[in-house]
Amino acid sequence: MDDLWRWSATELATGIRTGQVSAEAAARSCLDRIAEVNPALNALSGISERDTLAAARHADQAIAAGEDVGPLHGVPVAVKINTEQTGHATSMGVSAFADTISDGDAFCVAELRAAGAIMLGRSNSPAFALRWFSTNDLHGRTLSPWDPGRTPGGSSGGAASALASGMVPLAQANDIGGSIRYPSYSCGVVGIRPTVGRMPIWSDADKSGMDSPLSFQCMAVHGPMARTVSDVRLAFDVMSTVDLRDPFSVPAPAARNRATDCRKSASSAMSGWRNRIRRSMPRFPLPRNGSNTPDTWSKRSNSPYSAKPHGSGPCWSSATSA
Repeated sequence: MDDLWRWSATELATGIRTGQVSAEAAARSCLDRIAEVNPALNALSGISERDTLAAARHADQAIAAGEDVGPLHGVPVAVKINTEQTGHATSMGVSAFADTISDGDAFCVAELRAAGAIMLGRSNSPAFALRWFSTNDLHGRTLSPWDPGRTPGGSSGGAASALASGMVPLAQANDIGGSIRYPSYSCGVVGIRPTVGRMPIWSDADKSGMDSPLSFQCMAVHGPMARTVSDVRLAFDVMSTVDLRDPFSVPAPAARNRATDCRKSASSAMSGWRNRIRRSMPRFPLPRNGSNTPDTWSKRSNSPYSAKPHGSGPCWSSATSA
């Protein structure tokens, strides 16, 4: 199955757990998709094919051994460059922090890993995650997969671009003033900014030597991004835990077991959504040789935004004729 990169996180988790597909096949599909489109979009960095495939094979071995596995077992996930991840620089897009290698995971990353997720790459953001676009001097500019002349948003623009173009089915992100919400809107994906305290933000893996401003500590939250609401709900439950080291962390129970509900309904409720996403997924490769402009893109028959959106009416006609 060479199109596993099109599957949702919920579908992949269900397929891997039931033996319908392997975690290695899912990882290879995402890696192939990254090789195809990331050179043009520049959404992800820090990708290790060897480590990713090794983790995927380990996930398959756990299934073969009949072990109990987590709700995200074998699912590829992207982690934002301002979030601590073992063996990777928490660069925040700043050249001075390019060698600030973390020896541990942020709490949200640890929870995703414990749920069986495979960390596939680092998603881009503006320097210090403080802009409405996703460009920095260290990793460069991230483009929207729908239109290179439009911003993918910020600060989680790398995550949104990677999700919308099919590089990963799920991404960790964070938000203070819109860093999950605006990129989700810009790239047509799903994200949620949780209430402060729902997901712990404290980390002892931060090696930057800086304390975050008090306003950040009072407002910053981690949250999931995905292509479907069901995937966001699944990751939300995984990341919604309590950490007593975080003074804002609240042990609030989930309203119901959404993760179980999502798993049970994956094969039926999500089948229609998967087909809709496949039809609307941005098509690549991108135009080359100086033709990479909005004007030339909109004239191509395979351009994702040259087609009339489902349910559109006079507003769409007015906008395209303006």
